[in-house]
Amino acid sequence: TFFFRNGKLIGREFFILQGTRDSSPGEVMTSFLQQFYESSPHIPPEIVIEAEPDDRAVIQAWLREKRKGTVTITTPKRGEKLRLIEMVKQNAQEVLEQQRIKWLTDSQKTQLALEELQEALNLAAPPQRIECYDISNTQGTNSVGAMVVFESGRPKPSEYRRFKIKSVEGPNDFASHQEVLRRRFRHAGMQSTTRSEDSADPEGQFIATSEDGIGETGTPGAPGAQLQHDWAIPDLIIIDGGKGQLSAAMEVLQELHIDIPTVGLAKENEEIFIPGSPDPIILPRSSQALYLVQRIRDEAHRFGITYHRKLRSDRTFKSVLDEIPSIGPKRKQALMKHYGSVRAMGAASVEDLAALDGMTRDAAEKVKEYIGRME
Repeated sequence: TFFFRNGKLIGREFFILQGTRDSSPGEVMTSFLQQFYESSPHIPPEIVIEAEPDDRAVIQAWLREKRKGTVTITTPKRGEKLRLIEMVKQNAQEVLEQQRIKWLTDSQKTQLALEELQEALNLAAPPQRIECYDISNTQGTNSVGAMVVFESGRPKPSEYRRFKIKSVEGPNDFASHQEVLRRRFRHAGMQSTTRSEDSADPEGQFIATSEDGIGETGTPGAPGAQLQHDWAIPDLIIIDGGKGQLSAAMEVLQELHIDIPTVGLAKENEEIFIPGSPDPIILPRSSQALYLVQRIRDEAHRFGITYHRKLRSDRTFKSVLDEIPSIGPKRKQALMKHYGSVRAMGAASVEDLAALDGMTRDAAEKVKEYIGRME
């Protein structure tokens, strides 16, 4: 990321993204914009990017609201701005190559991080399996929970899971964390020192279904189907949040008789909270343990946002169609089936829209006009 003011380069930052192999450039860009500007104190009037983000209109509107002013997202195809994109891209490739060289010593750093974490948290041994939980929502809507797994300090995407929050109304991180943990550990209490055991109760199982428990690959099992292996009990649970989120999590774990070291990681000052202690643990800024827990937390946030964005996009698409004059149930169904998103519908021509079964040119023009106003 390069920062320009009055045509002059004033700064740059580099970010290494994890778990993006199966994501499209648009998905990656959307996730990055959300994560970067969620906590950024400054939002510029123009953001120039290489790949068109999914749901650009939604992201642009969100940025405008945060900035309290105009924000334009540009994907240049020619000219000076395209040359700037190429320069930034070349610079990123050089940084990535440098990181690949450093990766040769990464296994040593990872083991050091686990040992530092063991010492800082007073664990019996370095935590070989770490699970991290994060909640994502937009003003309390489309809430989702995310669980990521790191084994031996490395991400294990095949065991990531997502949970669509079912029992909580509104923006309530505490209750949402509790629901996710209950669904993850409900039937693991008796096996907390070894492995969790499958149950015949679909709500309690840790299963892959079309709605919950979808892994990083995005390939769900049949609804109600058991996973093909037992789930290991983690050596450490990280809750994204501070004292409140940690206390809510501990209520559930105690209720289920789960005895697993659990901590809360507060993002603002990277404070680690442990049960029963009023003061947080502050890891040294140069420690490998801090880098590891940040990486785990950020991965959980990224994974949760991806699922949340999908649910929000589906809901936004339906809401948009409900508000367009002359679009009744049959036309709405045809548009949803053919295009699937506001972005795809907005990119279509009037002729393409009018060619769908049940559509007319007048209705197609109204669709284009309405989406144009959104952007």
